[in-house]
Amino acid sequence: MKLQTVKYDSLFTRLDFRSKLVTILAITIIAFVWESPIAGGILMLSVITACVLAGVRLNYLGTILKVMIPFYIFLIISMGFFNIEQVKLLAHKSELTPLFRLPQSLWIIGGAKMSLEGTLYGLNIVFKTLTMILVIPLAIFTTDVNQMTVGMVRAKIPYKVVFIFSST
Repeated sequence: MKLQTVKYDSLFTRLDFRSKLVTILAITIIAFVWESPIAGGILMLSVITACVLAGVRLNYLGTILKVMIPFYIFLIISMGFFNIEQVKLLAHKSELTPLFRLPQSLWIIGGAKMSLEGTLYGLNIVFKTLTMILVIPLAIFTTDVNQMTVGMVRAKIPYKVVFIFSST
């Protein structure tokens, strides 16, 4: 997988890199603050749509999803089964809504139940991480390395950081 800039001109390629940095920061803060899985899902879909419109290769987006899917499945399942106390506090409930319960006959994990609220919490974490993972290529792949360097210098970022960033 070769990392390179997008091939055609779009709104994102014409933006100054400093405005892209502010956008990355704003989207990341919003992703952290929003606790609703619906709002997080909409934000994630918006970032994916922006990536596609900006010309980020679908192969790249597909590769990210293929690599991350096993982790996300594990995350959703573990949050649904095991994150009970935190989800009770966040949902302001004393009992969580069970999606399903494992049979009592299973060794060690018998009788465990997967909660709807825990699953939604895990899904929200998936949306947050995907949003933050995909917003970076939106800024990086739509900017020439020289423009990126000049934008960071103009933003008064220390030269050492700019050099490290531009040489990778």
